[in-house]
Amino acid sequence: MKNIDYLLDILSLITAPVQLDIYGPIEDKIYWVHCIELIKKLPNNIRVILNGPISPNMVSSIFAKYDYFLFPTRGENFGHVIFECLRAGTPVLLSDRTPWMPDDTGAVSVIPLDNISGWREAIVKVVEMSHEEHERLRFGAISYANTYAKYDSTRNDNFEIFSKALN
Repeated sequence: MKNIDYLLDILSLITAPVQLDIYGPIEDKIYWVHCIELIKKLPNNIRVILNGPISPNMVSSIFAKYDYFLFPTRGENFGHVIFECLRAGTPVLLSDRTPWMPDDTGAVSVIPLDNISGWREAIVKVVEMSHEEHERLRFGAISYANTYAKYDSTRNDNFEIFSKALN
């Protein structure tokens, strides 16, 4: 679902230096063997670091260390990890298979999965961004998350469900 092999294929087309850190447990060993084979074939300018699973209380601090979160997912009903990134100040580049949409902050970019050149161009643009642009997007990500948390009806719906359950 997370489409790591797709991302690795796109990275193989990029000539700029990129470091991709991957977190999480290995759930599908056959798929993971395929991903490892793709990693081995990447050009020298692409560095992949496999970090494994992390505890939930570390998610925000880890996301905050990165310039961007690349998420070419094949489908998400919500994508809590996307909100976690934004809340940590990390902009996101997403597939069109989530409910998340771009806004004026620029912190959320959405590219269809069938647009490989769009993904490649977006990643190159991230690599070439100035420090000032990265900082602007970081503030935009936090603003996006705060606005979402404040106004999204999902928050109120969840609060109502839990309130009813407690009663």
